[in-house]
Amino acid sequence: MAKTVYNGFGTYLIYAEDTAFGTAGVPAGGAYVDKTATTSYTITNNLIRVHGIGEGRDATKVVSGGLDVTGSTETEFTDPDFLQYCVIGLRTGAGTIASPHQISEVEALGYAATEVNTLTLEVGATGTTADVMTFDGAAVNSWTLSGNVDESVKMNFDWVCRQGTSSTSSETYVPPANRPLVWTESTLTLGGETVGEVTAFEITSENNLGIYRTMGSRLINQPQAGVRRYDFSITAKLHSDDAASTVSGTELRSLAMAGDLTSVACADIGGWAGKALSFIISEGGVSGDRVVSFKFENAFIESFNPTFATEDSTIEVSVAGFFLAGLEDSGSKVPIEWYTVA
Repeated sequence: MAKTVYNGFGTYLIYAEDTAFGTAGVPAGGAYVDKTATTSYTITNNLIRVHGIGEGRDATKVVSGGLDVTGSTETEFTDPDFLQYCVIGLRTGAGTIASPHQISEVEALGYAATEVNTLTLEVGATGTTADVMTFDGAAVNSWTLSGNVDESVKMNFDWVCRQGTSSTSSETYVPPANRPLVWTESTLTLGGETVGEVTAFEITSENNLGIYRTMGSRLINQPQAGVRRYDFSITAKLHSDDAASTVSGTELRSLAMAGDLTSVACADIGGWAGKALSFIISEGGVSGDRVVSFKFENAFIESFNPTFATEDSTIEVSVAGFFLAGLEDSGSKVPIEWYTVA
């Protein structure tokens, strides 16, 4: 009898919003997360081995612990829409230059108009008999957006959910038509000035979800949004272009040393001032081109790390730091906005 082995190119990932915690949404075939590169899930039973005195060296019983169902997904970044669930924010706007889509930070997961719904994620593998897993009550715990020069931008996120259910009923997947956004069409600014000679950039965010259970069920209760944290890293060439419109590698060092562009020594007192930071990916200015902006207020540089080697033709530095929040816009904190050129 022939065996059917599932393969990666016959899989898909789609999603729908839950209507309440424990009430799964119904994902449609075109409700893609993004151009998914990899996705995985883990089911952990946390079984408890019981062993009493007088029962010998071996465990004698097994009882159920709490059920943990988690997953991880990496995508080629084509569509910012799913980031509303990563940020835990609400999407508004028409997607035009005059009214760009914006994701505004909110405080809670939930099902009210001012909250962000949990999700149902469906991972399907097609074949003679489809293998489909549906995960409801899903929420994003952390996410990362990263880019390297001359490569497409990547996004990955880790999620946790209430329950996993298997079936053999698959959807006809409709993948995103957009091409991935690429690093070569991007700019990075700090305090309104362009950061020069950047070769890599990464934004990481943690939602620090509160995960808990109550008596009577192995399943988790509705996750609670914890403190939101944004971190970033920059890899750039160490250079000394100190033009008024450019942040050089040496000026990044000054920011790390004392929080301004001209410091020559490490500060021994507090009083650090943050600078607005934006990362803009633009396809161009003709009809159909997309422009995506990541904007944050109060960016601080935590560390500055150059590497010197005799075989290097140029010196690179690694800079790490954090943001306090998305950039304020009309009373809301808006870390992400995007539009399509008409």
